[in-house]
Amino acid sequence: MTKGWQRSYRHTRTGQRSASLRELYQWCSGEERELSGEFFARYPAGRGTGDLTPFAGILQEPGPLHDVAPDARCADLRQCLTDALDESLTSAGGVDLAVSGGIDLAVSGGIDCWLLAALLRSRGYGVRGWYLESGVPGYCERQQVQSMAAALDIPCRYVRVTAADFVESLEEFLTALETPIYNLHPVSKWLLAQRLRKEGVATLVTGDGADQVMRREWDCDLLPLTLTCFRHAGIRLVLPFTDHRVIAFCREPFPDKRPVRELARQLGVPEAAKHATLFPPAPLPGMQSLPGIEAGDDRADCLSYTTGLLVRVLEGHRQCVGSRA
Repeated sequence: MTKGWQRSYRHTRTGQRSASLRELYQWCSGEERELSGEFFARYPAGRGTGDLTPFAGILQEPGPLHDVAPDARCADLRQCLTDALDESLTSAGGVDLAVSGGIDLAVSGGIDCWLLAALLRSRGYGVRGWYLESGVPGYCERQQVQSMAAALDIPCRYVRVTAADFVESLEEFLTALETPIYNLHPVSKWLLAQRLRKEGVATLVTGDGADQVMRREWDCDLLPLTLTCFRHAGIRLVLPFTDHRVIAFCREPFPDKRPVRELARQLGVPEAAKHATLFPPAPLPGMQSLPGIEAGDDRADCLSYTTGLLVRVLEGHRQCVGSRA
């Protein structure tokens, strides 16, 4: 499985490298701490950040996901996912999870996770779904999740949170991830990871990465944030769609995820329309625009707000949890 999602940083003037943005921020002069216009132009437009950080004096490397050369000999998608799941789930401390209580699976209203659920069931594993239920109109997918769970006869537990939990968790989220965000959706990963840790979940299967891999899109921003949230919570993520075999299977981009949809159909997963995952605009306390960021656009406002919080964290005296090994 690829490991390039884990971010590190480089100070542009000294060349010093670190896994912690805060450490390099302390090295920056006032000019180097100025906000990067290119970052703020690209990031809220959803084009990824590449090697950019919000600050002029710090670059990010190596990137969220390494490309893998396509392999025409690769087996079909079902075999790739099966091999990835079997290898990951039987290597967790040498324990066969089919015998030790079944598989915990993060679910949503989309087909990626339910395809994995059906595939796991076909392999003889017991499966239990977990869904973060926010109740936020236009964002919460509980109805779709219930329909999928009923159609596949898979039990699902609902972790209930509120819109206020998203906003109130922002400072903890930014302290751990050291990355501003243009929409509150990534905070859902943080909230789910924190709650599952309390529930004693140690290993979690997820369909994250399917969109990026099928589109052969390596400059993604959500995937490294997701993985860092669960890593901080001490939960081992199993991501079959980011396995090297699946990446190699995608010899060309599949923007409509046709192979995933066809395999889901074969496994009896109901068709589901693509659902927007952006969190609706939320009031942010004490919102102030940062220099060079035009206020009034929801993404720019959220990015401005979370950047301001991040600066406060970076300039504070406490140790950032994201920099702890």
